Amino acid sequence: MFFVAPDETKKSVPGATCGTIETFLIQSAYAENPQICNRQQTKIPDWTIKGVIRPDQGAPTNLEKAFRKMMGIGAGGLA
Repeated sequence: MFFVAPDETKKSVPGATCGTIETFLIQSAYAENPQICNRQQTKIPDWTIKGVIRPDQGAPTNLEKAFRKMMGIGAGGLA
């Protein structure tokens, strides 16, 4: 089991921040495995950055790889 919370709030996490983190994690998990049990917060946003954010199948270009590296985004992109 993992617990995720922002470092700067050691005593309590604001509800809005907690909700944002939860939604991001659910969407990321859903993007990797649409069979997850969650039914709420699984709608993936419609927008994308080609090869970076919610990339299509296929190998990214060198420019897309360089942008992801510069932004600190992993090879799978973000959900």
